[in-house]
Amino acid sequence: MTLPSSSPPPTSPTGGGQPGASPRPHQPAAGLYDNPQAALQSIREDYFYWTGKLTESSFALSLAVIGANWAAFGSVDRLLNNIWAETSMAAVILSLVISLIGNWWLGGLLRKRVAYAEEDAAQWQKEFTENAGKSTHWPSTPTIDCSAAVFRFAKIFLPLIGGACFLIALFI
Repeated sequence: MTLPSSSPPPTSPTGGGQPGASPRPHQPAAGLYDNPQAALQSIREDYFYWTGKLTESSFALSLAVIGANWAAFGSVDRLLNNIWAETSMAAVILSLVISLIGNWWLGGLLRKRVAYAEEDAAQWQKEFTENAGKSTHWPSTPTIDCSAAVFRFAKIFLPLIGGACFLIALFI
């Protein structure tokens, strides 16, 4: 009876000529993600992260523009006598109002989707199967996706417009 040796068996050189590596069967290259679902989940998480940051940044910029207007003009009369300062304040306040309405609107639409899925699980499963592997709005709806795009646009551009108008008011 022969006992196995405690030292590793000699190995032949690898394709690159490096001795000591054991030959391996062909394996796919290791990547960042284990499977397509993990990659999709990563993109989804990044989307939620960045849209959350958009909301935070939009709110912060809106407050900064309001504060800057008050600091620069000091009174309601001086602010109201400058069309650019008025436009600046109007843009950021409109942004805040639209964000508030958008959050309420989208929350309601998403709540309806949850109720829809809960009320008819068989239909929800059928829709899942029909939409799997396709680029569709499902599990969302065209209304939800379009509304979200409009609200994102407002969150980006209204505070920027307000900031630009403040800068014009400050230097004119």
